[in-house]
Amino acid sequence: MKTIKRILIAAIACITAVSSMAQTKSYRGFVEGGYGAFVGSKTGSVLSLSTSHGKIFGPVFVGGGIGIEQAWVKNESYIENYVSIGLFDGWRGVKTFKGINVPVFANIKGIWENKKISPTFDVKAGFNLGMACGLLGEAGAGCRFDLGKTALAATAFIKGAYEEESLVSDDSKYVEGWFTSLGLKVAWEF
Repeated sequence: MKTIKRILIAAIACITAVSSMAQTKSYRGFVEGGYGAFVGSKTGSVLSLSTSHGKIFGPVFVGGGIGIEQAWVKNESYIENYVSIGLFDGWRGVKTFKGINVPVFANIKGIWENKKISPTFDVKAGFNLGMACGLLGEAGAGCRFDLGKTALAATAFIKGAYEEESLVSDDSKYVEGWFTSLGLKVAWEF
């Protein structure tokens, strides 16, 4: 129940910020979709959708956002020598755990608008709610394509999320540590 309350408070804060900023010329918003694969000791992938809203100061965007992520993680990468008795799902009998994360973050982007194609950078820091509840950080670089009144950007990113302690199976197995993923995001700017 606490998680649902936190999500609702974060959503209300984002909606309030967007409605107050939308009436200024310096307002900027982004919708991003992405896919990443875990690297290191964890095996799996994550599919994400997020939105960021804020103000532009010269070539720098400063704002905040919220998203939703679906993660798939192979259990044996979490817990050494642990094998689930669950259904066979393509991992040689080892059950794949899946869960939802809701990242809430501050966002800084470098946006150069003087060319049709220009470099861009993106940095996010915040907190995950959900399956991997804890701190998160993301850094990326890519290309921005100016389409007139809107723009698209493709960004390669590295993301780290730290979970202090999280339930990963029905057998009450807990894990902790960093989850690191590499991936690609596509953003629509408005």
